[in-house]
Amino acid sequence: MVSKFINHFEFVLILSANSKSNYLDSDEFIRHIFYMQNPKHDHFVIWSSVVPQSSSTMKTLSLAWFQRVRYIAFVYFEQKTKIEIPGDSSLQVISEIPAVTCMRKFLQENPIKITSLTLEPYVVMKEGRPVGGFFYNLIASSGSFYNYTYDFSYPAFKGAYQFPNKSWFGQMGEVAEGKKDLVLGAGRLFERNLDFDFPSYIDYVGVKFSISIPKKVVQWEAIIYIFSPLVWTILLLFCSAVFAFFFIATLLLEEDILVAEIIFESCSLVVNPLLEQGVEVVSKYFSIKCMAIYWFLITVILNTYYKSDFISYVTYPTEEPTPKTFFELTRREDYIVRMMNMNAAAERFFNTTTSPIFRKISRRIIFEDNRLQCMFSAAFDPKTVCINNEFFGASYIAQNLTLSRMFSLVQFSSDYAIYFHVSMAFTRNSKFVDSFSQIVTFLRDTGHIRKWIVDSYEIRRVSGINWLLKSRGSTYEKLKTGLKQQNSSDLSPFVFENVAVCFLVLTVGLILSAVAFFIEVLPNANLEYMKENAEIPRSTSRIKIRKHISRKERKWQMAARQLNKLSQMAKNYSAPNNFYFSRSNDNCNS
Repeated sequence: MVSKFINHFEFVLILSANSKSNYLDSDEFIRHIFYMQNPKHDHFVIWSSVVPQSSSTMKTLSLAWFQRVRYIAFVYFEQKTKIEIPGDSSLQVISEIPAVTCMRKFLQENPIKITSLTLEPYVVMKEGRPVGGFFYNLIASSGSFYNYTYDFSYPAFKGAYQFPNKSWFGQMGEVAEGKKDLVLGAGRLFERNLDFDFPSYIDYVGVKFSISIPKKVVQWEAIIYIFSPLVWTILLLFCSAVFAFFFIATLLLEEDILVAEIIFESCSLVVNPLLEQGVEVVSKYFSIKCMAIYWFLITVILNTYYKSDFISYVTYPTEEPTPKTFFELTRREDYIVRMMNMNAAAERFFNTTTSPIFRKISRRIIFEDNRLQCMFSAAFDPKTVCINNEFFGASYIAQNLTLSRMFSLVQFSSDYAIYFHVSMAFTRNSKFVDSFSQIVTFLRDTGHIRKWIVDSYEIRRVSGINWLLKSRGSTYEKLKTGLKQQNSSDLSPFVFENVAVCFLVLTVGLILSAVAFFIEVLPNANLEYMKENAEIPRSTSRIKIRKHISRKERKWQMAARQLNKLSQMAKNYSAPNNFYFSRSNDNCNS
C-alpha cells in the first residue's frame, strides 16, 4: 500500500494464524491502522483458522486501538458466517460481513439511464461512438466490474445553463426533470447544489486563458546591456573628466597650438583606447603622459570586460514579455481577448462578476463560437489570448496543435478566473448517489481517473500528429516553424538585429562626414571660382558663363591649368649644371 492514497480501502482483512498472535498489538500494525487507514469508517475483518474461546476473544478485543474502531467482524474457516460480538457495548459490531456483493446486487437490480456533456476529455468520440474519456471509462469499468445495466446516451453538447425561470437547458434539464438519472461532466457549483445531488469529489478544473509561448527575439539595443546604467554613467563621467584634463593641460602647457588641434588630440587620447586604436602622446609634459598611462590601463580592463560578455548578450535571444496571470492581462491593453462560447458557467461568471479585474477583462471579451478557431488565434495571432476551460483547451491543443509531444506552442495562464469540481449530477435525492460515491472514491484514490484523462489526450495526440504529418498544410508549416524557432540548438548567422546598432552608428557617421565635407569644400570651390573668373567683367554672371562652356571643356581647362602649375614648379626647382659635381665635392670634403 502507498501512504499517499489515504483511506482507499473499504475493508481491512487481517489474517491471524492463531488467537495468541502478538502482531495485532505491534507498533508496526498500529502505525499502519492510524496512518494509512481511517479506523472510524473502515471494516476490519479478522480471519482466523482457530475458533478462540470467549476469554481469548475478549483479550484480543481489549487492545487499545480496537476501542476506537467502528466496525469489527471475526470470521472462522469452519464457520464462515459466525460472528462473535464483543462485550464492549461502545463498539458497533456488524451482524454480517459488508461486501461488494451488496452494491453489486443493488446496481444489477436497478438499471441506470446516463447522459453526458459530450466534451473531451469527458467522452472521446470517434466515428459517432465513444472510444475513451475518463467519464466514459468510469462508467464502462464500473459497469463491467459490478455487472449492472446502463443506458448511455451522448448527444452533442449545446450548453449547460439555467434559464431565468430556474429550469435547466439540455442534458442538465433531462436530469433535473427525472428523464435521466445522471449527467456526466457537470461542474459542481453553488446554484446546481440546489437542484442536483453530487457524489464524492472527483477532480477540479478551472477557467484559464491560453496564449502562445513567448517568442524569442534578439534585441538590437542589447549591445548596451553588457554594462548596467550605473556603469555607463560612471564611464561617461570619467571620459568627460579625462577629456577635460587633457584639454586644459595642453592648452595651458603647450604653445603655438590651435584650439581645434587641442580638441582633436584630447578626443583621440580618450576615445582611441576605448576603440582599441593606437594613439601617440606627443606632449613632453609628465602630467599628461602619466594621465594617459593610467587611462590606457583602465581602458584595457574595460574592453576586456565588455568583450567577454559581448557575444552572449548580442546573440543570445530573449523572450518577449507576455501576460501570465489575469491581473497582468488587465494591464496589457494591446492584447485581444477571445473566449470559447460554451454557454455554461464560465460565460455566466464573466457576465455577473463584481471583481474589478475580471470586469475589465469582460469588457474586452470577444465570444468565439468556433472553439478551435479561438485556440488557433491564441497560438498564431500576435497578442491574442483565448479564455477557455482548461480540460477543453488542452484537448484542442492535443488534437490540432501538437506536432511533438515534447513541446507545445500554447501555454496556459498560471491562475484561474474560476474553478469548480468536475463531477456528475444526479436527480435530486437519487438512490444511486451513495453507490457511485464509493465507485468514484475507489477510482480516484487509485489514480485511475487521472490516468484516463492523460489517455484521452494521448488518443487525440496520436490522431492529430498523424493527420498533420499526412496533410502537411499551413497548420503543419506554422507548427514546424514555431518549434524550430523555440527549440533549435543549431548555430545560425547573425540577423540584422544583431548588428543594427553598428549600422546606425555608421549612418550617423556618414551624415556627419557629408555635412563636414560640404562645409569644407564650398569655401575652397568659391575661392577657385573667383580666381578662374578674375578677368571676366562683373556684369557677366556665373550662370551665363556655364551655359557656353560644356562640362568636357571645363575638365580640359582644369587639366591644362594643373599641367601649367607642374611645369612652373619644375622650372623654379630645376637643378644647376654643377649639381652632381658640387655634391660629390661636398662628400669628399666631409
